[in-house]
Amino acid sequence: MADVANNGKRTGGVTGKGFKPGQSGNPSGRPAIAKAFRDRCREFMEAEEGGWDILITMAKGGGSDKRAACELLAAYAYGKPTQGLEVSGEGGGPVVIKVNIRADKDASSV
Repeated sequence: MADVANNGKRTGGVTGKGFKPGQSGNPSGRPAIAKAFRDRCREFMEAEEGGWDILITMAKGGGSDKRAACELLAAYAYGKPTQGLEVSGEGGGPVVIKVNIRADKDASSV
């Protein structure tokens, strides 16, 4: 139900108060430890005989534990690769969207 005192706009939140304009939901920002962890991961990956060498070795027959650890480090250091999604309609053609609008006989009861 819309809030009459707020010109019909919903303000959100459990209490209905929400955020005021310009108010951040995270005023302290991201913790510094997250940046430090990401930097350490990058250092490991870029070090001589570091993560990239381990990844190459694993690609040539490394163990699953090392692989999983390096995947995690690479994801935190550089982010996960984006995964594309292709959507097509019947026979590979464009997606067709059909909209049916029904008019009620008695619209005054709404």
